[in-house]
Amino acid sequence: MIVEHVSHFLNAPDSESFDELALAAFAWQVEHVEPYRRLCERRGVSPQTVTDWRQVPLVPTAAYKTLTLAAAPGPNRIPMTLKTQMYIGERWELVFVKDALSVRAYSAAPLDRETCHVEFPPEALWIF
Repeated sequence: MIVEHVSHFLNAPDSESFDELALAAFAWQVEHVEPYRRLCERRGVSPQTVTDWRQVPLVPTAAYKTLTLAAAPGPNRIPMTLKTQMYIGERWELVFVKDALSVRAYSAAPLDRETCHVEFPPEALWIF
């Protein structure tokens, strides 16, 4: 399983096993993460064509910007506490927490409530 390979690498890292692990992680993500598989298909790459970890397609930052903040429960929503918010020039950066989970989001305006139900669309959710 890929999780065990990653854990092993973190306990005993070396460059040779990193290359192998990176390619295995890429293959696992292509197989199990539909949005990433579609991205790779659009770019014409697959685990069969990628031979070096530097060829693995990167996910554009825009892919991480899809979530909805709601006041009420609903499908794929987690009640989270707004830990902090800060104006960073042209937008507000919001940090939500729930137990050990921390989520960063951006907004055009500050929030006026401490708790939101953060909705994670399944097709846009990436967990690393």
